[in-house]
Amino acid sequence: MGLQGCKQSPEQKWRYSEADRTLRPLDNEQQCASVFGYSTADLARIVAAECHTGDKLPAHQNQEFQLPTASGRISSTLSHLCFTPTNGRILQRPCNLTS
Repeated sequence: MGLQGCKQSPEQKWRYSEADRTLRPLDNEQQCASVFGYSTADLARIVAAECHTGDKLPAHQNQEFQLPTASGRISSTLSHLCFTPTNGRILQRPCNLTS
């Protein structure tokens, strides 16, 4: 999975943590995949940002993800939308869409 705003390399490697439900690049454990702006909207960007796993406000859980989902894709626990590659970016979209 490649995320914009990082190294923009298809060779990026990410680790999923079941303990805190985050996705972190192997070369920077301080960063997490995040839904930009805490958005729950369709077409919101997935970016790399500083992890804030200590923040437990329900509306701030933009860095928690579930995998795999019934669709076979990563989904946000906040929006229940899935990671979808779109024009070189990763966006969150309804899980029943293929792109």
